[in-house]
Formats: sequence, C-alpha cells, structure tokens
Amino acid sequence: MSAGEKTNVKFELTTRDFSYFDESFSDWIAESGQFEILVAASSEDIRLRSTIQLNSKQPLKIEFDERTSLREWIQYPETKAIIFPVVEEFFMKMPNEFEGELIDFKIKNDYFMDMPMGKYNYFSRGAIATEAIAAALEQSKGLVLTH
Repeated sequence: MSAGEKTNVKFELTTRDFSYFDESFSDWIAESGQFEILVAASSEDIRLRSTIQLNSKQPLKIEFDERTSLREWIQYPETKAIIFPVVEEFFMKMPNEFEGELIDFKIKNDYFMDMPMGKYNYFSRGAIATEAIAAALEQSKGLVLTH
C-alpha cells in the first residue's frame, strides 16, 4: 500500500487470541467475558473500536498438588467447596484474620492466601491435618471445570 491509500482488511480472531497461560492447569485459558477490540495507528490514535462477547466452554482439568495455594483452591466454586472444610476450623480460631463470612475468604493476610496447602499442617501446628489435605487433593483429582 502506498502512503494515504485505504483498503479493507479482514482477519479472524481465535479463542487462543484471548487466552492466557495458567500454571495451575498447565494450559492456555480463554475466559468468558466481554473484550474490546481496538484498531489504531497508535495507542493515542484509536480509529475503530468494537466490543465482542466470548463464551468459553473450555474444559479445564484440575491438577492441584501440595504446592497449590489456598488462593488457587478458592478460585473455583468446585474446589472451594472441597478445601473449605479443611481450613474452616483453623481460620475460625483467628477471627481477626478475615472480614465478613469465612466462606467468602476475605482473608487479610496474603501470606495465608499464597502459602502452599502442603505447609498448612506445619504452620497450623497440626490443626490442619496432612491427611485432610491429602484427601482434598484426592477429591480434586480428575475434576473438570468449564471456564
């Protein structure tokens, strides 16, 4: 094309174009949601914009282990339901560490949220049993989520 010449351009965006790599799944993930598409000469010279809706039906196989953090466990309703009974008693003894209802996991200290579950037995001085963590991991095996 010559300078100043105009032409129509057509291209397809695939699900992968909206994906990010999620280490907990070891896979590229495309979440459902609205995305804004911009056509621009530069970041300050946007010429065209449109919003699209992506409805992802991507199945995600859970592959949690003892290095998986509490934050990762509570990210999905299915795994949150598995881990909540494991940590409930421990956190209920520390009401100043969370806001609102414990089930909402509004825990004030990121240390708790980002600590691998395998360390909770030691950190809790046995209040969270290694066997309970192992049982939660076993229950999560083979679990498939739709993201």
